[in-house]
Amino acid sequence: MKLHKKQNPTKEQLTNDIKRMQDVKNKRAFVKNSFFPALVKASDSVDDAKFFLGSFSNLIMESFLAEMKTKNFMELKLHEKLDKKHPKYKEMIDLLGLFSSENVYDSRELVEGMKQEIEMMITDEFKKRKLDSLTTNFLE
Repeated sequence: MKLHKKQNPTKEQLTNDIKRMQDVKNKRAFVKNSFFPALVKASDSVDDAKFFLGSFSNLIMESFLAEMKTKNFMELKLHEKLDKKHPKYKEMIDLLGLFSSENVYDSRELVEGMKQEIEMMITDEFKKRKLDSLTTNFLE
């Protein structure tokens, strides 16, 4: 069994860790000093608070989804996040271009729909496919 030497974290990793810890600290302070006390004042009971938080979360998501319907897909600039050295870079750019006239909401809906369709095709294929048609590593 090989033992791996523990590598020292890079300066960037340390900086990111410090930022994450500070973020957690800030969020806890916000919850303790502001959010929870305000929720206590705005609620008549635990059940009331739970209901309010669920409604509040839904309102946030509804508002965000409404904004996604007004934002054009190309505004996301996903092409800038692709690896230009990838062998299928041009094809991926062409694929993203298909959504240039779509909004973010519809684009995501189409992508998720295609993902689900592929899963259904795989499921249907596996229902018909014989087990011995699979390539195996252990039989070689």
